[in-house]
Amino acid sequence: MEQLQRLWSGRNGDVEPQHKDKLAHSKQVEREAHDYRKAAAQEEKNRRKQDKKDELAAYKEVRHLNGTSKRCAREEREEAKREKRRENGQMCEHGVWKCQICFPHKTTK
Repeated sequence: MEQLQRLWSGRNGDVEPQHKDKLAHSKQVEREAHDYRKAAAQEEKNRRKQDKKDELAAYKEVRHLNGTSKRCAREEREEAKREKRRENGQMCEHGVWKCQICFPHKTTK
């Protein structure tokens, strides 16, 4: 009913035209554009980070396949040590070899 009254009064010319706030509209458009650019930049950053992570993982696999580098040998020794400790039961529930919580150095003060 109200809409009909507004429509009828608009035909008679007694309704004021609504003022469009051009500054608020332009600020809104700029804000939306800024948010879009920011989201696109964040997405690109995440994509590059994931690509870098995948590249490093592939490089590590190649390094282990080659097996001649010092780093590869060290990583294999450390992994063998960890596996041996897991088998012997020396790993604590925190996933660390003899952490200070499970294996305190001092029993009394």
